[in-house]
Amino acid sequence: PYIASQRPWYVESMRSEGKIIWTSPFVSRDIQYLLGTAQSVALPGTTQFVGACLAQVSVSKIQDAVAAVPAGQRAFYLV
Repeated sequence: PYIASQRPWYVESMRSEGKIIWTSPFVSRDIQYLLGTAQSVALPGTTQFVGACLAQVSVSKIQDAVAAVPAGQRAFYLV
């Protein structure tokens, strides 16, 4: 069974003390895309967990968007 509190993103979020953190890139279990996640937990003025906010970003989509921008002969991209 899927238990959110045992997933790496949840454990990392709980350790972040309310700061926004990025996960290492990973392959999505469901859609098989390379993703990164920006995440934070809600700890409004306390250490009590209230909720989490996550935004998953497709690494492939970022690469495609950056590659579409002309860089010239002496430039390079860093993502």
